[in-house]
Amino acid sequence: MDQNNLILQKLIPKLVTNLTGFKPNNENFKICVDYSWSNFKHHRFLSLNSHEIKRDIEGICQKFKFNHFHDEEKIMRRLFEQSLSHEISINHPQREVMYSIISFLTSLAYDPINKLKDKKRKGLPIFIKQQVNEQEENILTARKHFIDTLLQDNFLLSKNDTDSDLSEWTESDDDDRVKSTEESEVESKQSHVKSTKLQPPQKPSVYEKVKLDNTLKWLKDNVQNCWWNIEEMTNDEVSSSHKAANFYTDWQRHLTRKSLGFIKPPPVSLLSEYCLLREILWMFLNPVNCKFFKLEIGEISLRHDVCMPSTTIESLNIFLAELVKPMNIMYRLKLSITNALKNPALNHTLENYYGLIETFLDEITEFFVKEEEILKEDEGIYTIITLHDKMQPHSKMLDMLYNIHKSCILNDDKYPSHIHALYLIANLHQHVHKSSNKEQKNLSLTFLLTCLKTYLEIFDIWWTEARLHDSKLEFLVEKVLIGDFELIQPRLIAKCKEKAFYISDKVSSKIIDDAIVSTLNCYAVEASFTLEVISKLDRIHEIKQIGDISKTLYDAFMELIHEEIQKLASNKEEIKKQSPKINDTIMSNNEKLVSDIGSEMIAENDDIMYLIFNSTFESLAIKEEKVDASPIEMYRMLNNATDSIFMPIEGSLERIIRKLLAKKIGIAERFVMDIYFNEFQVDHYLQDVRKVYFLESNELINLFNMTLFSQMEGSEKWANSYLLTVLFNETISRDTTLFTVHVNKILGHHTVLEAIDELTIYLNVNNNHFDNIFTSSCINKYNEVFRFLLKIKYAQRILNCLLFPDFYKHRPPYAKFTMLDLVIKRISITRFSMQHAITMIHNHIMISLQSLSIQFEENVAKTNKITDLITLHEKFVQNFHSKALLGNGSKRIRGIVSEVLKLAKVITNEWHNIVTFYELDSTGQTIDDSISLTKLNINTIEIEKAFKMCEKQLKDLLYY
Repeated sequence: MDQNNLILQKLIPKLVTNLTGFKPNNENFKICVDYSWSNFKHHRFLSLNSHEIKRDIEGICQKFKFNHFHDEEKIMRRLFEQSLSHEISINHPQREVMYSIISFLTSLAYDPINKLKDKKRKGLPIFIKQQVNEQEENILTARKHFIDTLLQDNFLLSKNDTDSDLSEWTESDDDDRVKSTEESEVESKQSHVKSTKLQPPQKPSVYEKVKLDNTLKWLKDNVQNCWWNIEEMTNDEVSSSHKAANFYTDWQRHLTRKSLGFIKPPPVSLLSEYCLLREILWMFLNPVNCKFFKLEIGEISLRHDVCMPSTTIESLNIFLAELVKPMNIMYRLKLSITNALKNPALNHTLENYYGLIETFLDEITEFFVKEEEILKEDEGIYTIITLHDKMQPHSKMLDMLYNIHKSCILNDDKYPSHIHALYLIANLHQHVHKSSNKEQKNLSLTFLLTCLKTYLEIFDIWWTEARLHDSKLEFLVEKVLIGDFELIQPRLIAKCKEKAFYISDKVSSKIIDDAIVSTLNCYAVEASFTLEVISKLDRIHEIKQIGDISKTLYDAFMELIHEEIQKLASNKEEIKKQSPKINDTIMSNNEKLVSDIGSEMIAENDDIMYLIFNSTFESLAIKEEKVDASPIEMYRMLNNATDSIFMPIEGSLERIIRKLLAKKIGIAERFVMDIYFNEFQVDHYLQDVRKVYFLESNELINLFNMTLFSQMEGSEKWANSYLLTVLFNETISRDTTLFTVHVNKILGHHTVLEAIDELTIYLNVNNNHFDNIFTSSCINKYNEVFRFLLKIKYAQRILNCLLFPDFYKHRPPYAKFTMLDLVIKRISITRFSMQHAITMIHNHIMISLQSLSIQFEENVAKTNKITDLITLHEKFVQNFHSKALLGNGSKRIRGIVSEVLKLAKVITNEWHNIVTFYELDSTGQTIDDSISLTKLNINTIEIEKAFKMCEKQLKDLLYY
């Protein structure tokens, strides 16, 4: 056990006793001792929080103050500050050593407030400061006595010492020398004694102080070697053995010598830096296997058996690894372009994309070709560091191109062409929105503008010539041949099992969620209806006369983009114009300099110097910038337009596309709406349709009431489609045949209600170009409403035609009531209730249809698009179909109404039976048993019960 542990073994129990008050026989005493030992032993691994320790001391001081120990509180604060500013605390290598000690003492102390109270109560001393001071004073006294003893024994010399015969100096010299010697020896000894003070451990120094003596000589001897000035070294020698000329050889020799032969250098070929520069340029232009690089499995890698004389393999490979990455990127991009352009099915959007990449790569290739020419000229200093610095912008460009390429291109050939194109546009748009790098954002925007060219050109041709020119099957919509008709429908983007179309959910969601793709898709679908109408009408030549076809859609799009860029550039120029005087001064000084030098050249009549002057100071002349529409120039304009990372133009991109497409298709839509309203009079056409299907025509109602219902009841030959068609078209004032009536004779009928179900009215929409408005589903719903209203009209007619018999109207005065009077009274009450119910149902339906028709006419008058007209009509059909109790939610009500209509026919037959019974009974003729008075009464009661049940159910469904 060392000395420190012995000291701790003696002092720790005393420390625990003084801090806690526990006796050695107490169980807690041993726990506190073990805790103290663990802290001293493992103090290096303890974590400290100086702020928390300060808060603990502040809390103890506050407790002293609250318990009226004001003097102790002040002493506590003073001792804490003195401990932190102590020399040991400041100079100790462990900066927080004093915090560690204070943390240990505060955690070990057991209830210091009560301990202090207990000491005061018992009269025990609180501070032992006086004892400590006495000990320190005793130590200092003993040290001083020891130093004085040493000085007297060893350093004091006698002044009268003359026994030595080695010299002949005088007594005065000897006295002076002895005196000076005494003083110097005493001072040195005192300084030596004072320096024996214990110092805290110090960290070893990891550096050496530079001695500035003879620095120039050291530089020439160790760094700047003049070996090339030696006469033997005047001739060129690439593989020189001189240590300053061939660092690699000297380094390997040094490693072998220091490792005693264990590190053996591998066989390495040494080549010049010129060779390395040429190979770097070759690998960018046309990668092949060479000395420093190799091409394996489509990837460029470094060789580890070649080096330059001036460096080591490891350091050279670290440097060249930064160049290999752009080499591989350029090689992969070129390979991808070559493979893509070989594919005959490559769509135009991807062709534009790969063409733009090739343009950027050509610019980079041109840079390396120029650098190779400079290297061949061998003028000036050209190193791999120089090449590395020059190609930094191009390396950055390659990185940005590759980031776009690897995230925007689908490598799976199983997807159709339009998925590849839309996925590219969606990802480019995402790069524009989410990229935080200004140059990356602008490059993505340049690619996006180029890739949109194909879609805008297809839109332009389609909307100008009504010809969907999509040879590569990449557009958003397609023409589908269904029978003899060509329909335009959107292409599939999401998974569809019915059509066996499978696509990844990640790909489809990215396409569907993109704002630009959604905008293009929306306008493509809307335009399909408009252009289909124009194509059928063969009026496309009139659109060319109305619209402005001098500029293509893409040219107009790029002009708007240029305007946005110029706005950004103008904002930047306004900032620069805040200091116009400085700019004017600089320009005036430049002009003055040019004019002065030029006049001197002309005065000397030196033509050669004048030419040099013109070429040198050409940059000072003011040039007008010409706007180039090339993608590279567009990219540079975007970078120069603003210094901000977030470009406002990206928010304007969707707005510009939407504005252009809306303006382009708006011409065709206004033209179509003008044809529909002015030439075809679609508003009158819709009124005639409602006039017939909603039974708003009095002539049509009279036709059924006077003729057709009677023929149906009498089973006469009424089902003549031609005659019915003529009769229906006579009810409206039109020159053409608008309706065609069809009777389904296969069904067969026994009642008028069943005969009504056989009627179907068709519209001649093909001749009037309304087939896109009046679809087959719309016609079916119109017919359902027509047949339902016709059944209600028939029920009203037969109930209104029931007449009371003469014996009931001309009863003798004071005649007795018979059973027959009771039956007639009961059935008449049921008849009136049924008439009221059917009339209420009819009024409800007709009022709803009338209000919907008025709203529909108002909306039609406001619409400007054929697609909006189609949408309004479809919505109108859905609304009146549900309001006429024919929707899926009205099945129960419709069933009850149908039962009421059937009861109307039953009550009519029963009414006729009662009248027949009276006539036979009054004439004394034989009456059949089937129409006895009792049966008539029973039938009337059953009819009344059935109607009351239907009426109650209708009230419950309609009013609750």
